[in-house]
Amino acid sequence: MDMSQNLGKTAARKPIFNMQFCGLFPYVMALFFLLGIMRVAGAETSPHFKPGEWKIEAVMTLKSSSPGIPGMPSRESSFLECLSAHNLVPDQKARMPKGCVLSRHLQGNTLAMTIRCGSSVTRGSYTYSGTTFKGQSVTTMRGNLPMSMETRFSGQYVGPCRKSGQ
Repeated sequence: MDMSQNLGKTAARKPIFNMQFCGLFPYVMALFFLLGIMRVAGAETSPHFKPGEWKIEAVMTLKSSSPGIPGMPSRESSFLECLSAHNLVPDQKARMPKGCVLSRHLQGNTLAMTIRCGSSVTRGSYTYSGTTFKGQSVTTMRGNLPMSMETRFSGQYVGPCRKSGQ
């Protein structure tokens, strides 16, 4: 058996696609996008935003464009976050990964954003309406395993923040 045949057999035994990592990365990027949207919206002071505790829901769908690698079923998540006009998300949660570039544009009640992180690009927009918001983002990842993820967000004002000082 020559060396190339041996390498082919070795490579066949190792997983080419780490589903756990690739399944987690897009969701982490979507969370950074959401946190970036909220932080920036507060800095630009949307007139139709109500400070307080918000329930945020997200539905994420991952689609693979690599042959032989399936997409993943939609994943839903929900969490509460205390948001204010000056700081919609606490600083420690809103930090962008090193090397990522954020651009944004606020027009009326709609905030459009783009985040570029290495070989991934996330584009999305959110529209605020008093005590609710709706939005969506699409993350496209290039490289050996190209894929995209669509995330739809909705937020609902719940009431005053429960924690003191926020």
